[in-house]
Amino acid sequence: MANDENTKLESLETAHKAMGEYIEGIEQDVATMQKAVKDCLDNMGSDEYSKKAAGILEKSLNDLNGIVQRATEIKNNIHRDIIEITEIHKNI
Repeated sequence: MANDENTKLESLETAHKAMGEYIEGIEQDVATMQKAVKDCLDNMGSDEYSKKAAGILEKSLNDLNGIVQRATEIKNNIHRDIIEITEIHKNI
């Protein structure tokens, strides 16, 4: 592989790894927030303000899950590009 292709491949691999770490971090935060919502509802669920706060958190969690889904799509696209570049250069 030429130097430019090596640099591109290394950049894609770095981006792929970083995207995986980003996704993992968000997923851990989502799990923590889901537990907090459950605890809030279990302990203060009859309280009007607790229900409202839990609803806001649940909406935020849905938004974060959408971000994870999009980030996963991007990560998969990067992975596909890595495979494509590697296969092209194997055949040269």
